Amino acid sequence: MSDSRLPLLAGGGVALLLFLELIVGSLLNILQDATIDNDGITGNLFDGFGPSLFYNLLTFVAFGIGIWISLRFVEPVRANDRWLRVIRRGLIATLLGTACVFVLAILQALLGALHVTAYPLVEPLNPTVNGDALMTGLQNAVGSIVSPLIWWAPFAVLATLLVRIRLSTRSLDEPEAATHPASDAETLVSH
Repeated sequence: MSDSRLPLLAGGGVALLLFLELIVGSLLNILQDATIDNDGITGNLFDGFGPSLFYNLLTFVAFGIGIWISLRFVEPVRANDRWLRVIRRGLIATLLGTACVFVLAILQALLGALHVTAYPLVEPLNPTVNGDALMTGLQNAVGSIVSPLIWWAPFAVLATLLVRIRLSTRSLDEPEAATHPASDAETLVSH
């Protein structure tokens, strides 16, 4: 596996971990509600797995994309980086992931405030923007910054630390190539 795939695995791993945590938490809430309220499982099934599940998945993917962009292009992790520097790069990845979540929330606010006629083939297409819905959506977008910054930051920092550990173990596996680099001429002759 090349070093360029490690940031992708880190971002995807964090997104998958957050999604699995949501699924397990939702299942436990459903079971708890079913045992306490005696309403049964089917009454609360769509509370945890309704339309918000898809939006949460998009949010986790946006956070993972931010981590990938940060670790791949903005602040790549190297095998010889000090641990404090790696933690700082993990925090930068958290900030970029949070920025991606914020952009997604703004897009949701804009699309949620857009109103299009119910019958676009019969009535003229006259889209309007609901100002109150837009303001509420933008307030929710600002509120969506808190969760990634506080609750998801440890996952991003841990993923960054794991990338650094993987890079350092890979460099230990290949000590000959690291200590005796071949010249271009030797490489061409050996192949």
